[in-house]
Amino acid sequence: GRADTAAARLARSYARQGAADLPGALADAEAAVELAAGNPLAWARLAELRLATGELKAAEQAAAAAVRLDDALAHSQTVLGFAHLTRFNTGAATAAFEAAVELDGAARLPRLGLGLARIREGALAEGQPGATEDLQQLGRDALALPDAEGAAAVAQALIELKRYDDALDYVGEARTIFTVETGRKLLLFPEAQAHDAQGRPARAAEIFEQALEI
Repeated sequence: GRADTAAARLARSYARQGAADLPGALADAEAAVELAAGNPLAWARLAELRLATGELKAAEQAAAAAVRLDDALAHSQTVLGFAHLTRFNTGAATAAFEAAVELDGAARLPRLGLGLARIREGALAEGQPGATEDLQQLGRDALALPDAEGAAAVAQALIELKRYDDALDYVGEARTIFTVETGRKLLLFPEAQAHDAQGRPARAAEIFEQALEI
């Protein structure tokens, strides 16, 4: 039936992403949502892929739809948290990550997100001395998982702390881990920002162009 078709589309979406076909994976996720608009997992998958392709506002909308359909799924809350974080909606991101941790205390990804959101919310405002150390640990966690959304948020937070060299070093390391299909595009935006902040607008524009071409 229709639900089986949606499930098959979701399965194919993962297979296509694994085979380095991100547009195909996204198309399958979109088809799954059309076939089963009431399936929160389909919406969460769509949100993940929109994040990976840099469609941040659309990712936030899809993740919000997933949580509206079922707010008791830790995965949906986690995806929503990262979608909020990439759009600088830090308070909403914190709430989503806290909900995910409450639903699944063993999951590492929402804890990573929560740490990033709290650093952005509190330490950046107060200039807490421990913020950089905390951030470095979260950065290592993001690469170990690996999670591109988390890594991009770490790079962004380093830029907000005006640690531009650290941000570029981190993005350089992350680039060796994440392919185009697993979210490298997300890392190009903070990389361009760091170059721009250090007085290299031409290099920043070049990287931004790369991001738009992916």
